[in-house]
Formats: sequence, structure tokens, C-alpha cells
Amino acid sequence: MRYAIQSTPTGCTVSKTESHLSTQLPVPVMAGDLTAAIATMLADADRKETEVGPVQIVKTADGISIRTAQGQVTIGWQHLWSIERVPA
Repeated sequence: MRYAIQSTPTGCTVSKTESHLSTQLPVPVMAGDLTAAIATMLADADRKETEVGPVQIVKTADGISIRTAQGQVTIGWQHLWSIERVPA
């Protein structure tokens, strides 16, 4: 499984690729803002959730859940440190 955060003109896309199946979640915040919010939350062991604009990021038993009005994607703890990111 592979995860990536890619910049788009209106924010970014979080994609999840497994074998030949790929899903993408459009996120209405810039890639740099999203990754900074994730990093800030991970640096605080007591923090369980945070928001950046209209996006909610929640720590779950399985990893980090990124939730928007368009849907959500959960990035497992074992994959969190290897996310590919295009700089914002």
C-alpha cells in the first residue's frame, strides 16, 4: 500500500494505492498546511484531533483519519512515516 499527498490548484489530494486499486480524496487545504497540521498533532501525544480549515484530522486506533465533506481516508500507523509528498 502506498499513500501520497499531492498539491493541486485548490488544495491537495490524498491518494491511497493498493495493488491496482487507487482512491483519491480531494482536500481543500494546501499540502504544506495539511502535513504541518499532521506533524503538529503527532508531536503532542495527548492531542487526539485537530482541524485545518474545513478538514478534521483524528488519531484513531488504526492511524490518522483525514476527514472532509467529500469523504475520509485513514492512513495506518505503519504507513504514516512513508507518505510521499510533493512540496507545496
